[in-house]
Parts: sequence; structure tokens; C-alpha cells
Amino acid sequence: MAHDPKEVLRSFLPTCERLWMDHQLYYQLFETNARTLALYEATAQMTFVDLNHILISHLIIGVCQITDPAKTMGHENLTTNFIIKKLSWPNDVLARRCGQND
Repeated sequence: MAHDPKEVLRSFLPTCERLWMDHQLYYQLFETNARTLALYEATAQMTFVDLNHILISHLIIGVCQITDPAKTMGHENLTTNFIIKKLSWPNDVLARRCGQND
């Protein structure tokens, strides 16, 4: 079955945007200056420790989901592997992309 590349990428974009926004949230909260981290520790240490773990776990799961196999148990997955394997690409682009999910 042929897939319309624009439609596939349009469908995949919200997932990538959400993952990027979640990463930005983590970065802005926890990859910050020492003063902010000390404030977290002084005000609600365990809350921020828990939030840090939740966000990291969420990001790991998100990255795993978008890099799942193109097909699982007979069902296609809208993932980077699906995009690489199921859409037509010029040979030079395909050669650069194939190793990125490994």
C-alpha cells in the first residue's frame, strides 16, 4: 500500500512537537542555574525530585515510541522507522537516515 508522504509527515508532526515541548519543559525546569535548583530543594525538594523522574521517564518513553519498529504484530506504527522504510527517498537521503535509528 502506498502512503502519501505529506500526509504521513503531517500526522507524525504533532507527536514530535509534543516530545520537543516536553523536552523544553524539562530543560527549563532542571537544566538551569544552581540558584533555581537550590530554591526547588528549599521549597519542595521531593516534589521536584519526583517531577524530574516523571519527566525523564516520559521523555525516554516518547523517544522509544517514535523509534519503534515500522510494524508490530501486523500493525503499522507511525514512527521514524516507518517513515524511513515506507516512504520513497532519494538514495543519498536514505543512506544518511538508515543508520540514525540504530
